[in-house]
This record gives sequence, C-alpha cells and structure tokens, in this order.
Amino acid sequence: MAIPESVARFLLAAFRVVFWSFGAVVVVLSVLAAALAIWVSAARFLSWRTLSAEMVRERAEVYVERYLIDDVGVCIYVVRCDSGRARLEPVDVDEVDFDALRDRIWGRRFRNECPGQTANLGLHLVALNEVENEILSNQANARWAFATDRFGPRWTRFGGGAFSEEPWLRCTPEHYAFIRRGGVISASEPVTPEGE
Repeated sequence: MAIPESVARFLLAAFRVVFWSFGAVVVVLSVLAAALAIWVSAARFLSWRTLSAEMVRERAEVYVERYLIDDVGVCIYVVRCDSGRARLEPVDVDEVDFDALRDRIWGRRFRNECPGQTANLGLHLVALNEVENEILSNQANARWAFATDRFGPRWTRFGGGAFSEEPWLRCTPEHYAFIRRGGVISASEPVTPEGE
C-alpha cells in the first residue's frame, strides 16, 4: 500500500518546517550565547576598570548588610605578590594604589604573574562577641567577583573559590575597616563595656 501523494507532500512540508525551525532556534541560541559571553566579559572589564576605594568599601558594607551579619569587625584585603606567590593582606583601603592593584590583577589573569590560589580582593569577618554571635563559616571570608561587581561568600551551594593561601594575617581590631554593631556601621574601634 503506497502513501498517497498529498500525504507525502504534507509530511515533506512538515519536515521542512520542523527542520528550518530547529535551525532557526540553533542560530538564535548561538547568537544569544555569544551576546551573553560578550556582556559578561564587558561587565568584568568595567568592574576591573572602575575599581576604587569607595566602591570596595561600599560593597563590603553591602555584603555585611545583605547577610544580616551583626556585631562584627570587618577587614578588607588586597592581593600582594611580595614573595612571588599571591596572598591577601589587610589594608586601609584609602591608602591602596588602585592603579597598581589593577595592574597586579591584570598580570595575574593574563600574564601568569603572581601565581596562587588567592582572591584579588577579600573580606574577613570577626565576631566582636564570640559568645553571642557566631558567623557562618561560609560567610566569614568573602572574595570579590568581577562578574557580579561585589563581594560574595567564599563558597556557596553553587560553587566557591579560594580566599588566600596560607599563611595569611587574620583580621584583628587594628586592621578593622569598619564594624557593624546593632545594625549600625561605624569606622570606630569596638568599645568594650566597663567591667570587662
């Protein structure tokens, strides 16, 4: 039993529509993927290019507020390459030479300079009152993500990354960039109550 010619033409036309539709979907998805790759690269470049003390400080405060972390001292770290290996050091962000930092970051990314499993910028959070306040281990260290232009936890359920290779200097009161106590951010040193 042969297929009638009208049915064969209908099936052939349907096949062509499906084939061309699939091809169009593949082309559209390829263009979208390329556009997304360009957008992410451009966003990373813009984040790197506009890196400044004000931006880093503001994003550090946003990190602490976003996760509702209270009664905490926060240290800001930048990558150093003094020993030939990358490691983070606490800094006063207002004294950082951001042109040199951007060059160091560029060299690590594209010239294989200053190797090491270390973030370029980081935060280390220390509880001001360890008895009443416990910081989650995944939130205690944060690293800068150029793709999102902000600090994020060192690791999450979706992935993670390195903070700093050992040895690195832990956050202490003399290195605090700021503290957050009672929901208020201040640059002052933590005050211990009388009688302690």
